[in-house]
Amino acid sequence: MSYKEAVERKITKEANELGQCRELWRKLLMPMNTLEKMQLSP
Repeated sequence: MSYKEAVERKITKEANELGQCRELWRKLLMPMNTLEKMQLSP
């Protein structure tokens, strides 16, 4: 495996992990935002 391939593989892996992290955050933040809206509305 060349250096270029190794770097590309590392970037791809980190991008995938970042994507999963963002999905996790979305799942956590969505219910919190919904709760806030329910509390704010009269």
